[in-house]
Amino acid sequence: VAVLVMTGVGSLVGFINGACVAVFKMPAFIVTLVTQLLFSAVAIYLPQSENIRNLPDAYLALGTGSIGGFPIAMIITVALAVLAPWIWQHVRPARAALMLTIIAVGITLVVLAPWAMRNRAILGRTIWLTTNGGITLYDGVRPGATGASDQRFVKVMPELQSMNELQRDDLFNRLSWQAIHEDPLRILNLAVAKTARTWSPVPLSEQFGSNGLYVLVGLGYGIPLFALALWGLIRSELPWRMRVLLIAPAILITLMHALSVGSLRYRLPADPLLAVIAVSGSGGSRVFRFRT
Repeated sequence: VAVLVMTGVGSLVGFINGACVAVFKMPAFIVTLVTQLLFSAVAIYLPQSENIRNLPDAYLALGTGSIGGFPIAMIITVALAVLAPWIWQHVRPARAALMLTIIAVGITLVVLAPWAMRNRAILGRTIWLTTNGGITLYDGVRPGATGASDQRFVKVMPELQSMNELQRDDLFNRLSWQAIHEDPLRILNLAVAKTARTWSPVPLSEQFGSNGLYVLVGLGYGIPLFALALWGLIRSELPWRMRVLLIAPAILITLMHALSVGSLRYRLPADPLLAVIAVSGSGGSRVFRFRT
C-alpha cells in the first residue's frame, strides 16, 4: 500500500504538472521545480518534522516482506506500472486522468488508514496526521510569545506528565484558541513579527545571529534575492499564471508560519522559486526561452 500511495500521489502530482504544461502552456522545468519544492515542504510540515512511530507490523511488512520470494514492494510497483498505462491507453485522456487522480487520492487515504487506526486503538480517536499541532500552535500564540519557537513552558506545566498525547494536544489547542480570542490584536502583531522572522535576510538564532560573518553572508544573499524577485514579479516576461505559480509557495509558507512560529529556515523551500522570478525579471527568461 505504501508503494501504491507513493505512486498514486506521484501520479496526482504528474497530472497537475501535465495540466499546467499542456493546458496553461507553462514551461515544464518551472512547473516541476515548483511542485517538487512545494510538496517537499508540505511533507515536512504535516508531521511537524516528527518521526512517525509505533506503526503496525503489517504496515511495516509492506516495505520489508515478500510473497513467494518476491518483495511486496516490487510486486506492487510492477502491478501499478502495468495498470496505469493500460488505463491511459484504453480510456479517454480526460477520463483516464480523472481515474488516476481518484486512485491517487484513494491510495493516500488507504496508506494513512493504518496510522489512523493505530490512533483510534491507542488514543480512542481517529487522528489522520499528528497530535503535535496543538503544542506548535500554542508555541506561537501563548502569552509571552515572541514569534520564535521556545517550548520551555512545558517545564512549568507538571500536569502534562499525567496526560497522553491526545490529551496534551487538546489542552494546547484549547489554550491556544483561548489566547487568540482574548487578545486578537496581540496575535496580529505576532503574525507580523513571525513573518518578519521568516523572511529575515540574516540568521536570528543566538548561535549564528551573533556572528558578523554569517550576518554579512545573509545580507549579501537575501537582499539581492528579495529585491530582484520583487522586480521580477513586476517586470518579468513570464505569463502572470507562471508568476502566480512561482510565488504561491512563498505565500503559503508565510501564512502557515504567521500563525505558528517564524524562522528563516522555514522559507528555504521557496527561495529557489524566488530565484527563478529574480532571473526572469533581469532578462533571464530569454535564456530559458520561456513562452510569453
